[in-house]
Amino acid sequence: MKLKPHLNLAAPPNESGFTIIESLLAVVVVAILIVGIGPIVAFSAATRVQARRGELGLQAARGFMNGVVANTIADPPINQTGNGAEPVALQLDDVIVPPSGDINCPTANTYCNSPVDTNAWALYCVDQDGDNQCTSTSPKDFVIQAFGLQAGVGTDPANYNNTNVDEAAVRPDAGYQIGIRVYRANAFGQNPAVILKKSSDNPNADRAQTQASLVTSGMGSRALPIVEMTTAINTSQTNLDAYCTRINIGTNQGQCN
Repeated sequence: MKLKPHLNLAAPPNESGFTIIESLLAVVVVAILIVGIGPIVAFSAATRVQARRGELGLQAARGFMNGVVANTIADPPINQTGNGAEPVALQLDDVIVPPSGDINCPTANTYCNSPVDTNAWALYCVDQDGDNQCTSTSPKDFVIQAFGLQAGVGTDPANYNNTNVDEAAVRPDAGYQIGIRVYRANAFGQNPAVILKKSSDNPNADRAQTQASLVTSGMGSRALPIVEMTTAINTSQTNLDAYCTRINIGTNQGQCN
């Protein structure tokens, strides 16, 4: 009998799958995608952080203003200018920025011990990290530079246009214009020093600087104020003559027509 040859019908080995080259190409493609998307994610995160800081800074500014109006926060230094013959307008550009040395703010929600210029401005601590003080190492705390300006007043609250006597005790009753700048606490006491700026400072010849931008590729400039604003502070003792003297309505004695 003649036997037929035996045929091996077993299935060939399974060689399907990724080769090393294909795997490397996949890794390269993923790396390219990460490199392309990474900066966008980082930019978005930094912008959200800066926007949140701007929101908190604005809340701090409004809270300070409301506290001064409600007399729960003491008035900042109030400068006097003019003799009632010219309008009194507080210009933020006219007030120098505070020095960038270390701050001494041992108590939250009150004025700092230093630095301070008792004749021009004071710094106010807004604690945001819960340690009941403001320190230059805190990325959350705010420091408010506050200053006031008004026309000359006298010792008699009913005679604010008398400039012969400069009496600080009656200045708040006469009403005044207040200005504030809100800085990050960690803008102070840095090495190398951060040179603090006003919002109008021009870092180069063709581009005016604004407040710390909410859209940023980093964590924002510590040198720039987060918020700048001015408003008028009046009390129940502020009479019409005082208001007229401040803004020079009518005659140069501050009497309204």
